Amino acid sequence: MDNNINIIINSPNLSSQLKTYLFSLIVNDKIKIYSHIPFDNNSIYYFLKKKQDGKIINKLKNNYLVYEPLDVDWKSFANFEAYYKHNINYFNLFDEIICNSKFMAENFKSLGYEKKLSVSYHEYDIKYNASSDKSTDILYCGFLKKSSFSINDFKKYNIKLVKDYNTINKNVCIHIDYLINNKLYYTLHTATKLSTAMYFNCIFICNRIPVYVELLGEEYELYLNDDLSNIDEIIKKAKNILDDNKLYNDYIKQYAHVRERLSPINVANNYKNIFNI
Repeated sequence: MDNNINIIINSPNLSSQLKTYLFSLIVNDKIKIYSHIPFDNNSIYYFLKKKQDGKIINKLKNNYLVYEPLDVDWKSFANFEAYYKHNINYFNLFDEIICNSKFMAENFKSLGYEKKLSVSYHEYDIKYNASSDKSTDILYCGFLKKSSFSINDFKKYNIKLVKDYNTINKNVCIHIDYLINNKLYYTLHTATKLSTAMYFNCIFICNRIPVYVELLGEEYELYLNDDLSNIDEIIKKAKNILDDNKLYNDYIKQYAHVRERLSPINVANNYKNIFNI
């Protein structure tokens, strides 16, 4: 490809804002960011999340077309197979799909998808100012429907549900996530909660959600059992790490590579590899 890399981001949401910043980190004259769809030839087009008119996409067939669905339709289907069957005609309009994890890509392949798949882990948001103050608060940041926790679980384990991260102090504390594989989002899951925790140098608790295992490794010490049978033990262990300076510093050093991998500049470099620039 000798022409432009046209980045189409035409939804005014947080994902769009983050990706706009991300692509601005790539210093390359070929990259153009649009809120509309220009017509070009022999170029790369990248589309984020929002589904476009298929007729317009078809008019761009003499280009290389890349689509990143992120978690589009995460509430709409019971499982990945139903999600895939509903969207396959749209996916087939593109030459490459960017997945949130290797696990998501493997699920595409298992259902017979034959076009190119790549993986981009979700970066952290640097617009927040981190604090060095510590707190033993346990936070779940995000939509409750993206979790397998119940409201009673939040009360039982003293977990604070944070729907808007702008509204709280960004103390060093404990972040938690828990989702079992009976929901579609288990397959579509992004690394966002982990990247946020890493950015604020927090302790991260989760069960073995595939995207997290890919980044933290099989032997991570703070995995919850899917039946939550060890949650009290894991919370106690996380608090012990937080309260002990040596244990805390060792934890931060041990997972510094994850923080680096999920940094905006590193994720931007991954897009450079995807676009071959």
